Amino acid sequence: MKVYLQARYCRIDEMREVAKRFEARGHKVVSSWIHGPIDDAPTHETAIMDAREVMDADVSVHFAEPTHSSGRYFELGFAYALGKTCVIVGQGKCVFYALPNMQRADDVAGALDVIDGLILVETER
Repeated sequence: MKVYLQARYCRIDEMREVAKRFEARGHKVVSSWIHGPIDDAPTHETAIMDAREVMDADVSVHFAEPTHSSGRYFELGFAYALGKTCVIVGQGKCVFYALPNMQRADDVAGALDVIDGLILVETER
């Protein structure tokens, strides 16, 4: 499956490692932001690129945190509006995490299990 990773930019190194784990399981990570660097001031082109990558993904994986960062919430809402299955990783709190198509996982291993389960369901159709 094509996977879009959503996290704060300061977690870029961690997300590069996460991407390797997803790719090792046969998934394609389409989040080009993890290959940075991105300028301090995001551009219109960067925003459009991120939106296109969310649209292209089959699954959007959102790394929740107790801190606030609006960019990943926009990506999550955008993916949800497109009807994508969204996987919430971590214990962040948001009322919208309870919506349909929002799957929860404690960690990356759990997110991989959720996505593998989606593949099984699609295969059985």
